[in-house]
Amino acid sequence: MNRIFKCKLFKSFTLQEINHFLRKYRTITRNYQKNDIVFFECEECDKIGIVISGSIEIQNVSGDGKMANFTTIESGNIFGEVLLYSEKKSYPATLIASDDTTVLYIEKEVLLKALGEHKKLLVNFLELLANRTLNLHNRVKVITKHTLKSKIASYILSNSNNENRVPIGMTKEKLAEYLSVQRPSLSRELIQLKDEGLIDYDRKYFYILDRNALESV
Repeated sequence: MNRIFKCKLFKSFTLQEINHFLRKYRTITRNYQKNDIVFFECEECDKIGIVISGSIEIQNVSGDGKMANFTTIESGNIFGEVLLYSEKKSYPATLIASDDTTVLYIEKEVLLKALGEHKKLLVNFLELLANRTLNLHNRVKVITKHTLKSKIASYILSNSNNENRVPIGMTKEKLAEYLSVQRPSLSRELIQLKDEGLIDYDRKYFYILDRNALESV
């Protein structure tokens, strides 16, 4: 259970504090095999989940009837926290185990009690919600750009923190999904941005070569 250290909900917690939490509050651990359904679209969310090992894909049916992968919840990440206390509590997409996966669940009432009794847990939970909102805002800002080139530029700049070396943060396939474009189209635009001298890139990083030009794309 040391892997729970990776979860931002328990940021700054010691092993002793985490063990005390797990003893005091009721949690549920479930194991899933690869391709198992974790939650169906429209299923009610009444607990948060912490991915202890493995990973979960958030999927939905695209217009052509195929399953489209929106994002992946990796080990140490949390899901359900936005839905749990919202008016609409049903999952907007299907969650599928992409590997053999273990999830630790904390039910709504248990979490509410814990948040009221542990200030550090409450602060971490609010930070998770704030970061989720900010990330959603950033994605909307990116994907509403009119051209693919401007989407890529916006993504790079929004993640640069005024540095010229920017972690890509995901595979090219995942980046294409994030930008809601096809992978070949993404590759073509990246090559063009590189040829124009605005950026360079490798497997892990984008390198901003001309920030002013990139900002004007």
